Amino acid sequence: MKTVFALFAVTALAAMLTACPTQPDTSLKPQIASFTATPSSLPAVGGSLTLAWNVTGASSLSIDQGVGAVTGSSKVVNVAANTTFTLTATNANGPSTATAAVSLSPALLYADSALGQDSNPGTIDKPFKTIKQALTVVTAGQTIVLNPGIYDGASGETWAYKIPDKVIIKANSSGVVLSSASGQDAFAFLGDGEIRYLTFKGFGQALRANKGTQKIIGASVEGKRGLNWSGDASASLEDCVFQTTETALQASYTSHLEILNGKLASTSNNLIVQQLARVSIKGTTITGGTIDLNQTGSLSLENVKLSNVRSYAIYVRAGAPFLNIKGGSFSNSSQQADVILLEQGTVNIDGAAFTGNGTAIGASAGSVTLRNSTISNNTSYGITIGKGVAFKMRGSTVGGNAYGLSISDASGGIDLGTASDPGGNTITDNRNYSNSFGANISGGWQGTGTVQAVGNTWNPNLQGTNAAGHYPSQLLTCAGSYPTLTLYNSYCSSGASIQF
Repeated sequence: MKTVFALFAVTALAAMLTACPTQPDTSLKPQIASFTATPSSLPAVGGSLTLAWNVTGASSLSIDQGVGAVTGSSKVVNVAANTTFTLTATNANGPSTATAAVSLSPALLYADSALGQDSNPGTIDKPFKTIKQALTVVTAGQTIVLNPGIYDGASGETWAYKIPDKVIIKANSSGVVLSSASGQDAFAFLGDGEIRYLTFKGFGQALRANKGTQKIIGASVEGKRGLNWSGDASASLEDCVFQTTETALQASYTSHLEILNGKLASTSNNLIVQQLARVSIKGTTITGGTIDLNQTGSLSLENVKLSNVRSYAIYVRAGAPFLNIKGGSFSNSSQQADVILLEQGTVNIDGAAFTGNGTAIGASAGSVTLRNSTISNNTSYGITIGKGVAFKMRGSTVGGNAYGLSISDASGGIDLGTASDPGGNTITDNRNYSNSFGANISGGWQGTGTVQAVGNTWNPNLQGTNAAGHYPSQLLTCAGSYPTLTLYNSYCSSGASIQF
C-alpha cells in the first residue's frame, strides 16, 4: 500500500507542475534609465528633434507616432504638432515603457497699442503693447495679430524692424495703422513671411526684402516709398494700394513681384524695374507716376487701367528690357502725355486700347509688335517708329489720331502685313484737329526702304484705294511731294516704297 501511495503522490505532483507553468520574473524586464526629446519645445511651425534613450536588457525597441522599430540609442524625427512619444522596450520577460513630450509654441501672439502691456505674455486676453515686443519673442510659424489702433512712436514703437523667417503680421480687423512721424523704415523681411491688411503712413520705406518668398495682402501705403525688393526675393501683392510721394514699387537684381487687383498712385515713379528683375501686374489701376523699365528687367501688364500719368507713362530704356502688354486701357486724357517711350528693348502688345494720349507709342530703338489693339483719338501721333526699329502690326486699328503711323526709317523691318501673312489692320481717318494736314502713314524712310503693308483697310477712294478702302497688290514708289489733300493714306520720301 505504501508503494501505491508513493506512486500516486508522484503522479499528482507532476500533474500540478504541468497545470501551473513557471511565471516570468518581472524584475528581469528591460530597464529604461531615460527617454528624452531634445529640444522639448519647438517653433509653431514645428521641426526636427532628437529622441534619445538609455535602455538595458531589451531584445527590441519601438516608438509610436509612426516612428516604428528603432535600434541604437537615438533617432531624429520631425514633428508638426504637440506630440507625446512612447518608447516600448521588450524582452522575454515582457515590455517596459517610457514617454517623452514635445510642445510647439502657440500659433498666435497678440498686440494692442491701447490696452496691451509689453510685460504681458502676448495672449489674446493679455496682449503685448508693441509690435517691437512681439518681434522679440516670435518664432517661425507664429502669427502676430494686431488689434485695431495706431502703432507709432507715442505707443512705444521705434521702427526699422526685422521680420523673422516664416512669420505673419496681420490685422485682427480694420483700423490697424502703423505710423512714423520721422520717415523711418517700417519692416524688412529676413526670409519668408506675410503682411495682411495693415495701413502704413509716413514711412521712408514701408517694406523691403532681399531673399525669401513673401505675400502682401490688403496693405495700404501712404508715405515716401512703398516696397523695395532686391536680391532674389519674390513677393505676391493682392488688393494693395500705394499712394507715395516717391517710388511706390522697386524691383532689382533677380527679384520677382506679382501684383493683383491693386492701385498704384504715386506722384513720382509708380514702378522701377531694373537688372534681371521680373514684375507682373494684373487687374490694377495706375495713375500719377511713371513706370521705368531698364537694363534686362521684364514687365508684364495684363488688363491694367492706366490713366492720367504725368510726362511719359511707361519708359523702356537702357539695355534690353522686355515689356509685354495684354488687354487693358491706356489713357492720359488730362495730361495728354505719351504712354510708351521705347529707347531700347522689346515691346509686345496684344488686345490693348490707347486713347486720348499725346503719342500712344514712340520707339527710337528696339522692336515693337502690336496685335489686336486700338490706337485712337490721340492728340499727336498714334505710333512713331524711329530709325532701325523693327515694327510689326496685325489685326489692329489706328484711327482718329492727329497723325497715324510715322516711320523714320524702314531698315529695322516695318511689317504691316505680307502676302503670306496679311495685316488685317484698319488705318483710317488720322488727321490733326484743324484738318489742314494729316496722314494715316507718313515718314522719311530713305533709299530703297520698303514698308510691307499688305491686306489692310485704309480710307476709301483715296490715293488708289477702292470703295472698301483696299489697295490692289502693288509696289508704290513714293514721289516725295505732299499731295494736295487734307487727308491722305500715305506719304513718304522719294525713293522709298510701300508694298500693298
